[in-house]
Amino acid sequence: MRPLLLALLLTAAPAAAQNGHAGHAGHAGVDGRVGTVAFPNSASSEAQAPFLQGIALLHSFEYEDAADAFRAAREADPDFALAYWFEALTHHHGLWRQQDADAAREVLAELGATPAERLARTPEHERPWGEAVETLFVDEGTEEGIARAFAEAMRAFAAARPADPEVAAVASVAIQGDAYLRPPDEHDALLDEAASLAQRVYDANPDHPGAAHYLIHAFDTPMRAGRGVEAARAYAAIAPAAQHALHMPSHIFFQLGLWDDAVASNEAAWAASRNWVRRRGADASEHDFHSLTWLQYVYLQQGRLREALALVDTARTILAASAEGRTQPIAALGYQYATHTGQWDTYPRDAEPTSPSTDAWWYGLVAFRMASAEALAGDTSTAPARAVRVRAEGMDPGNDREGEVTRALYLEALAARAAGADDRAIDLLRQAAERSWRVAPSGPPGATPPAEMLGDALLAAGRPGEALEAYEGELARRHGRASALLGVARARRAMGDGASAVSAYRQLLANWHRADADHPDLEEVRRNANSAVDR
Repeated sequence: MRPLLLALLLTAAPAAAQNGHAGHAGHAGVDGRVGTVAFPNSASSEAQAPFLQGIALLHSFEYEDAADAFRAAREADPDFALAYWFEALTHHHGLWRQQDADAAREVLAELGATPAERLARTPEHERPWGEAVETLFVDEGTEEGIARAFAEAMRAFAAARPADPEVAAVASVAIQGDAYLRPPDEHDALLDEAASLAQRVYDANPDHPGAAHYLIHAFDTPMRAGRGVEAARAYAAIAPAAQHALHMPSHIFFQLGLWDDAVASNEAAWAASRNWVRRRGADASEHDFHSLTWLQYVYLQQGRLREALALVDTARTILAASAEGRTQPIAALGYQYATHTGQWDTYPRDAEPTSPSTDAWWYGLVAFRMASAEALAGDTSTAPARAVRVRAEGMDPGNDREGEVTRALYLEALAARAAGADDRAIDLLRQAAERSWRVAPSGPPGATPPAEMLGDALLAAGRPGEALEAYEGELARRHGRASALLGVARARRAMGDGASAVSAYRQLLANWHRADADHPDLEEVRRNANSAVDR
């Protein structure tokens, strides 16, 4: 092994994006810094720079950029086994539950026909990397089993080399990939273990992209997010050329209701994505619509309705130039806007897929959106049938069973409410809310959370105390959410608790410091927020 430590300010190459339902990929929006890594290895001097570039890009989930860099490294040194294994690793996106095992195996086959042959071509000190990566691309195995095997391999590797930052960083993300496939009661212990590994790297090298990135992921829940603020504020400056590094801090800002920070994060990420598409000449569908969806959600939390609605047209204009015929982002943005405003004429149903896809989870989500949109716009004729179908889509063990049942309850509640069965609707919404609370949120809810709808129904039924409990339960999960805060304020006022109502109105008014002047609820919020001052 060459006793070489290279800590480079690396230059990012272009990347291509993936925008599937299960996740999102980043782009290297501009050439520039993607962080500092140190990884002693056996490559030739010509392969060092591209290999380390690939490592830094991989830590920011710039998968295609990283793959290009690893290919350059193995072209420079065809005998350098680590370049093959790390290129294979770019095809495994564990935190997004995505993997292209065939593509990974094609890369590995260029190193050797079998794991044994590949390991035989590897210096002994580097073999544990190969042994760990090989666990991901076995011919048979469940998603859960593969994730656990990779986590266990990296955990053992990190224990054997406690001073190696790259081992600790990859172990952190491997353990998190395992955690998300475990029962909820096992999550926190595994995330704490992963955070400890990432923190070890961050303490030793605050400019390491993976350290900050994996700390953010480990703390991406409402109760844990306060521990991730330092990493969130650092990450974009560590790797400003990585679009994902610009977006990822908003996961912490979102959890804490820090809307100004979340806006800045996603505006920067969206701009980087647009720059990448222009420079690369990529298809318009390669834009990072994930960041755009988050940006719209945060605009809505700030009461910036015009800007939020304009993003639907932005997506439509951009995708009109796509050769892929992709329209789903238009529908998702339109639906999200309509759920916040009740303006269902803005929901572009024509942009939704019109036939079942091979992905049952995705089609179930589309069926839910269309049925709930119709019901909330006043037509519940399709809600019961689609509730049955949404339940059926969730029967596949590989799908989000809990989420599908929650959505079915939601649709059934809308139908019950339209039929005048208010008590039945409240009971169904309560069941849906309790189910939704079992899973910590990590992003915009898409639809109005069932707990909020429950609060609205209870408030309309003259039960403000119960409504307050529902609203506050949702605020414990989605800090600073505008409509839940407004519900809290109204429920407290209905209960005669004027001081507490004013406090909630004031918090909402602070969040709405850039709200549209004609926002339909702004006058109510201003009047009540200032009422205590007048007394």
